[in-house]
Amino acid sequence: MCPFLGEGLIRLTGGFDALERYVIGNMLGDLLPDGALLMTAGVDRDVLVLADAMADRRAETAVQCLKKEFKRFEQAPMLSAASRVGTLEELPLLFRQVQELLGLNMDAGAEGLLRPGRTAFLPETVGEVFDFDALRQAAGYEALVQELALAFLKMEAKGFGLRQQQQLCALAWKLLFADKPAPSATLAGWAGALTAAWGLPCPDERSREIFLAIYENLGDPDFSLQRIAQERLYVSEDHLRRVFSQLTGRRFSVYLEQCRIRLACRLLEYQPDMKISRLAELVGYPLDGQYFSKVFRKVCGVTPTDYRNRLK
Repeated sequence: MCPFLGEGLIRLTGGFDALERYVIGNMLGDLLPDGALLMTAGVDRDVLVLADAMADRRAETAVQCLKKEFKRFEQAPMLSAASRVGTLEELPLLFRQVQELLGLNMDAGAEGLLRPGRTAFLPETVGEVFDFDALRQAAGYEALVQELALAFLKMEAKGFGLRQQQQLCALAWKLLFADKPAPSATLAGWAGALTAAWGLPCPDERSREIFLAIYENLGDPDFSLQRIAQERLYVSEDHLRRVFSQLTGRRFSVYLEQCRIRLACRLLEYQPDMKISRLAELVGYPLDGQYFSKVFRKVCGVTPTDYRNRLK
């Protein structure tokens, strides 16, 4: 696997031995413009390449030539991925980019490089969507579901389709657990799988259904406690209202409002240029944004626009 910078990084993966890594370095030195190849290194039997940005256009051809030559005596496919162009200070980010791209195992038959720009569903890194540290530090099932709901809202905010969400979820899971089968790309699937994988305390089925119902329906302006009672738990609304108050210490309407605004804040932090009307829609408020702005100000003390301006 190879990555590139302003510099850029390229990573070539194929289980190369020391001689093969040496040959790859020499070939790239010949194929790229003079002075463009800044460094090659062996990493876990892969080849990592640091190249000047001026080599970016030639990199595709160089990798195609490498793959063509190695096909003559190697049966295993050579996988390759390149980061975007960046600075030396961004090397950790660029390294994660190529790792994540190769983690998809999508380009086994590809002749060129897998790049972030060609894989439209990929953000800068998967960690921008799935906050792995926050997931690991979640204090209980409710907090875990909230973090996962944010990840799915981020994908929706970016306009990812179902297949794109499935691919991103598969890659995120692979980065967390290389050897465990991935769960379904749903909030319930991930919540159950992470709870089991990390040995977290699991609430009773009723509590679990309540939290899942809320966070699965944050974008539905008509969602209500009555729907949970009738469609998920098959109990009376009055009974569920008492249960909910005991479970969370708050009225349902207050809890739902706070959840929506809390996630709206974090979505703005993730995508500050998002239209307020779109933000309102994502968390279950009318598109005109007026009522959303009123509720946002009540909860946060500032309007969504003011909150966004504070992020700059």
